[in-house]
Amino acid sequence: MTFEIIFILALVVLQVFVFFNVFFKIKSYQRFFPSSFKEIQIKKFFINKAVLSEPDQFEKYLNSLSNEVQIIDESKDTEQVELLVIPNSTKANHSHFSEVIKSTNAYLCKNKGASADFGILKDTCERHLEKVDNEIGNLINVPLYIGLGGTFIGIIIGLWGIDFSATTAGTTTTISSASIGQLLNGVVSFP
Repeated sequence: MTFEIIFILALVVLQVFVFFNVFFKIKSYQRFFPSSFKEIQIKKFFINKAVLSEPDQFEKYLNSLSNEVQIIDESKDTEQVELLVIPNSTKANHSHFSEVIKSTNAYLCKNKGASADFGILKDTCERHLEKVDNEIGNLINVPLYIGLGGTFIGIIIGLWGIDFSATTAGTTTTISSASIGQLLNGVVSFP
């Protein structure tokens, strides 16, 4: 009986953990976009051509962009680009939106001098939205499946308790009611 209680508690803890994980992902999805877009600015930056060709340095460069820090390093090896900038507080509170801005800036850096294609920028934003939506969709039913799995395990444990060495009364074979009680105990005690 102690094993059953520990197993039930482990399943309940796992269900609660997954529930809160999904709950916080849903809250993050609700806060995907900031309430005001006034904080987003377009600023001119100079980017080194070597940074554009090196993915790790380019990633660091994009992460370093903010309203508070303006990187101005003009030389013959740099090119001027106009990028979107959001404050660090917005980056912290809206991490998924920050990834959209980062992807947009990467697109703008790689396609400098050409006009931005709205369709590509829209697809970039939708891709990030779908990513978060798919994460939520994949996890939302997991607590239910954990409960169903626990019920099946309860049935299996309950079947172990049935005494199949049945008594025979004439031509009818019966299983004792205590054995059926064990089965029901196993089913009811598991979630």
